[in-house]
Amino acid sequence: MNITVDVRMLNASGIGTYIRQVVPRIMKSQPAWRFLLLGDPKALSQTQGFNLPNASIIECKAPIYSLMEQTQLASRIPKDADLFWSPHYNIPLLFRGKLMVTIHDVFHLAMPGFTGGIHKRL
Repeated sequence: MNITVDVRMLNASGIGTYIRQVVPRIMKSQPAWRFLLLGDPKALSQTQGFNLPNASIIECKAPIYSLMEQTQLASRIPKDADLFWSPHYNIPLLFRGKLMVTIHDVFHLAMPGFTGGIHKRL
């Protein structure tokens, strides 16, 4: 398996904690799989758990929620990727392969009465 993972939010608070804790454990548990990590090579080299023999880094520094993100992500996912995993819900709209997305919080959908006025729900 060739798994490409968007780890650009490595140093963010909640999602970054998830990435730093979950991704290395999955990589260790599947040593025969190849993991291609989209992110900042310097940040990844300084973070424990990402320097494994089955991991490679593909530089991708496009800002989250940007137009550049859409073009860079789609172009940097290798053609032989069996799966693209986005640990955040921002996905490359032009990617046509298999996709796995982690959605961390749907409180605003499950409990709309607690999210404020119509402007916040929109």
